[in-house]
Amino acid sequence: MKKSLIILACVFSAAFLILGIWRFSAVYAYNSAHYPENTTINGVDCSDLTVQQASAKLSKAWNKKTLILKNGEGETIGRIDNLDLKYDIEDGLTKVMQQSILSPSIKRAIKKGDNLTVPMTAKGTKSFEKQIRKMKFLKRSYTTKTKNAYVDMSNTDFKIVKEVYGDNISYDRFEKKMLSRIAADKWTVTYKASDYYELPTVLSTSSSLKKKQDYCNKYLTQKIKYNMHGTTVTITPAQLSKVVTVDGKGNVTISRKAIKKLVHSLAYKYDTAYATRTFKSVSGKKITVYGQGYGYLLDQKAERNALYRIVKSGKDTTRDPKYKQEPLFKGKDELKDNFIEINLSTQTLYMVKNGKTILSTSVVTGNVSKNHGTPEGVFYLQGKATNVTLKGYNYDGTTYNSPVSYWMPFDGGIGMHDAPWRSSFGGSIYYSNGSHGCVNMPSDGAAFVYHHIKVGWPVVVHW
Repeated sequence: MKKSLIILACVFSAAFLILGIWRFSAVYAYNSAHYPENTTINGVDCSDLTVQQASAKLSKAWNKKTLILKNGEGETIGRIDNLDLKYDIEDGLTKVMQQSILSPSIKRAIKKGDNLTVPMTAKGTKSFEKQIRKMKFLKRSYTTKTKNAYVDMSNTDFKIVKEVYGDNISYDRFEKKMLSRIAADKWTVTYKASDYYELPTVLSTSSSLKKKQDYCNKYLTQKIKYNMHGTTVTITPAQLSKVVTVDGKGNVTISRKAIKKLVHSLAYKYDTAYATRTFKSVSGKKITVYGQGYGYLLDQKAERNALYRIVKSGKDTTRDPKYKQEPLFKGKDELKDNFIEINLSTQTLYMVKNGKTILSTSVVTGNVSKNHGTPEGVFYLQGKATNVTLKGYNYDGTTYNSPVSYWMPFDGGIGMHDAPWRSSFGGSIYYSNGSHGCVNMPSDGAAFVYHHIKVGWPVVVHW
């Protein structure tokens, strides 16, 4: 009996011990995951909160605050409400929690009114950035724009151009400063423009620029020039750098894809056949005209192959490019001294030869009221013939057969010709009684042009 009582006492003692350990463990686990009572962090009561709960509460409290911006005279010039920011604070909160666990005396030392400070970082959002971008005082004009230092690759001198310190405002710099003030619980900022000038990120003393300079002097000194119909075009080192690449072992690769882009850019800039250009009319006015086939057209395929061979050779080269098409009158301005000009607004045709106007005559162009206006642009004479019968359809659907003595097409079925059926030319006839699109001329004028013009001659039509 006595032995049974001893066993029973041992069992109860073990049970109480286990219960005590469990209870201690439960309390310890709770305390390990929650801040003690009267814990204030960054001015916010975080009693009995987990790290995640404290982080959420602190973020919410901070986002309810307002950032005020004032000028040097203390006047409010801007404010940001509804911050909608995210805060990086959990690491700091976790550290405070761990210190409390490791040193229980800290819990007992925390009194009501005490304030723990936990460093935090504010992260920008689109809505915050949007509010900054709307601030009028940041939209100030500037005299000099900040620029990074760079290696000048327009020629083979490869000089390092120094950075420029400007007075243009950096929105990014301003935003970062505001975020740091918010994170530090500073809600009033005195704005001074010079504190937010954009700063160069690459300086002339940068070792990366010296390396680039050395690279350029080693691989990009080849000089390639084109005689582009009266204009000398030099391939710059910057353009060449996209064609020639060098790996870490010094192996040089020539990119055909980059050559294709380069040749295409040359064609886009210097082709005139379908380009918009400025034309000086007989009246002396400068007019914008659109290319309809007359002019230069680079043979891009031939030039890609040629440029690849030139770059591969590494030799300085001056080249006359190959063209798919060249104008009758070659040079820098192929519309300067020889052309037919048809002024639709004055219903006048001019013929200019060797810089002199040798003919001026009234004409009748396409019927505008019937949407048969004569097309505009820079064309070229596609052919010439005498004693031709022009055939087509009238506006009522009937056919016409019109014999002419001189036929000079410049746009398929559209051309210049005599019109013996007309007794007058010029004025406003074209508006309601114009042609089907052709340029009707007096017989003597048509004969004159026919005997002086050549196939390929430029024809400029404009209002």
